[in-house]
Amino acid sequence: MESLLLIDCGKCICHIGEAMDKAGISISKMGRLTGLNYDVVKKYYTDQSVRIDKDVFSRIAYVLSLCGIDVSNLFEYVPPKKWCLKF
Repeated sequence: MESLLLIDCGKCICHIGEAMDKAGISISKMGRLTGLNYDVVKKYYTDQSVRIDKDVFSRIAYVLSLCGIDVSNLFEYVPPKKWCLKF
């Protein structure tokens, strides 16, 4: 069986920036409301985060939900064009 490290497994797209724009919340304001560092929020806002921290995500989702934003679609999985593994 091929290693998952060597094949395209698709990608995860973060829609937090779009949700923040819809809510009218800047990166600075989100940082103040959540207690998170500006650079941490910016990575989620610009979809540059490599790993998803559940605490960070929960704080951001909490603020967005208070603004009336549906937080169920903040992340999207896009499958690869070609599936390589067979079970």
